[in-house]
Order: sequence, then structure tokens, then C-alpha cells
Amino acid sequence: FSCARELSRERQGQGSDFPDERLVACRNPELARRRAAKCQSLLQATANELDKVCAMVEHGRLQGKDKIGVRVGKVIEKYKMAKHVILEIEDGHVRYRVDEQKIAAEAALDGIYVIRTSAKFPGQKQMPR
Repeated sequence: FSCARELSRERQGQGSDFPDERLVACRNPELARRRAAKCQSLLQATANELDKVCAMVEHGRLQGKDKIGVRVGKVIEKYKMAKHVILEIEDGHVRYRVDEQKIAAEAALDGIYVIRTSAKFPGQKQMPR
């Protein structure tokens, strides 16, 4: 992993409540890769289940907007993918699509985390401001 840079508390709106501490942004590429793979796996599982619901509606085995919504809700809740799926539910009809923009925005942050530290480094007398 790599620690990208120190963040200014003032720039982050943190003020000086912790004057002897600093924030350091780090990125772990392996963690980012694992999270991306997990997200894709969950999206694929969600799509597979939603395809089954769509087929049930199409063949008349599941009818009514409310019943369709409940069934779709169970699938979305099971895989926790609600924020990545756009749904259109009507009587006798259900459609979905994956929100690629939200996935890309979230993927850009995968593997990034912030450390708050008061550790001093060799030769450092006080925390930089």
C-alpha cells in the first residue's frame, strides 16, 4: 500500500480540535482489487435473481405491482445492491439496469482510507501545521 499525502485539517473542515494530530490518506491496491471483485460478484448474483423475477412476471407467475415490488426488494436486500440498481416496476412488468456511474464513483474510492495519527517521525520536533 502507499500513503499518498497528508491532508490539511483546515481544508477538510476539521479545524484545530486535534492540533497535535494529522490525517494521512493511504491506498491499498490489493484491497481495491478485492472490493471490485466482490462488487462484481454481488452485482452478477443480483442480476441472476432479478432475471428470475422478470421471467416470473413475464410468464404470469408473479402479478401485481406490490407483489413484484416485494419480491424484487427481497433480492435487492439479500445482496445489498440497492444503490447500484435502477428499477422500474409496474403491474405485469419489471425492468432493471445497473447504475454504472455509481459503480465507477464507488470504485474510485475502493482501497482508500485515512489514518489519523499523532506519531512523530525521526528528527521531527513537532507536528507540521
